[in-house]
Amino acid sequence: MKRRKRRLFRIGIALIVMAAIFIFKAAFNGRLMYFTFGFDKHTLLEVGDQSLYDYEAEIMFSDIRSQYEELFGNDVWSREINGQSFEDYAKEQVRTKLIRVAYMNELAKDRGVVLNRDETANVTKAAKEYMDGLSQEQKGSDMITQENVEGLYTKFAIANRLYTDMTGNIKTEVSADYARVIRIQYVCADTQESINKAKARLDSGENFFYVARDINEGGDYECELKRGEMEKEFEDAAYNLATGETSGIVNAAGKYYIIKCISDNEKTKTEANKNAIIEAKKLEEFNSVFEQFETSVYMHFNDKLWNEIRFDALKSEVSFEDVFNKYFK
Repeated sequence: MKRRKRRLFRIGIALIVMAAIFIFKAAFNGRLMYFTFGFDKHTLLEVGDQSLYDYEAEIMFSDIRSQYEELFGNDVWSREINGQSFEDYAKEQVRTKLIRVAYMNELAKDRGVVLNRDETANVTKAAKEYMDGLSQEQKGSDMITQENVEGLYTKFAIANRLYTDMTGNIKTEVSADYARVIRIQYVCADTQESINKAKARLDSGENFFYVARDINEGGDYECELKRGEMEKEFEDAAYNLATGETSGIVNAAGKYYIIKCISDNEKTKTEANKNAIIEAKKLEEFNSVFEQFETSVYMHFNDKLWNEIRFDALKSEVSFEDVFNKYFK
C-alpha cells in the first residue's frame, strides 16, 4: 500500500519539518562549500558578506529540543533515527536551516531586498518578547543579548521578505476538486478469497467498521486521503464515491480493497490542502532560481566550532520561531 502508515514518531517529525519556515532540503545542492578554521571564536559560517554565529545556533538548538521533547518526551535523545543519534539528526536540521538563511540573506543583498519600517519595528518587538521570556540566568549570557537576538530575527525576516518578493507574482491555480480531502474507511486483503469473504459479510449487512477491523487485523482501516497518496486505482475508486457510498472490490498494487466514503469533502482540510499545494508550487519555483545561486557562492563553515557547541547550551522556555511567526506571517 503506497500510502504511508505514519506512526506517531514519524508524524511528529513531518509536522516539525513542515512547520519550520526555512528548513528545506537537507542536501547542500552542490553549493561551493569547504571547511576552515580561519574564524573568530564565535563565527560559525560565512556566505559572501553574511555571517552566522555559535550563539545563533544555540538559540535554534533550544527551539528544536523543545519541539521534539514536547512530541516524544525527554528521553527522545536516547533514540536513533536513520542510523544516527537523534541529537545528531536534530543538529543537522539546524545546520541546514542556518545555511539556508545565510544564502537567502546574501541573495537578498544582491537583489536589494531590505526590510521596511514596519518589519524593522517588528524585529525589535520580536527580540524584546524573546528576551522577556528568558530567565535572569539566561539573560546574563554575554552573547544572548537584545542586540544579537535582533540580528538573528533580522536575518530570518530578510529571508522571509526575499521569499515573499520572489514568489508573490507566481500564478498558481489549484482546482477545488484536485485539493479535495476525503475521509474513508477501507478493507484491505492480500488475497481474492479474503476480500470476497469480506464483501459477502458487507452484503449481508454487517457494519463496515467491524469488517474492516477484522480483515485488516487491527491495522489501519480509516484515513483522510489526499490525491497522490495512494495508487491510481485506489484513488480513482475513492474519489468517485459520494458520502456514504461503498466501492466494489478494487485491485491496486497486488492488494484488494473495498472502500467506504465517510466524507467526500473535508472542507476545512481541503482549503488547508489547497494552500499547501500552492505553497509547494511556490517553493518549487523559488528553489529553481535559488539553487543556481547557491552553487555560485562559496560557503566557509567552521566545523571545529560546530562540534564544540553544546546542544543543551541554552534551555529557553520561549520559542524563537514561534515569536517570529507571531510578527512575520
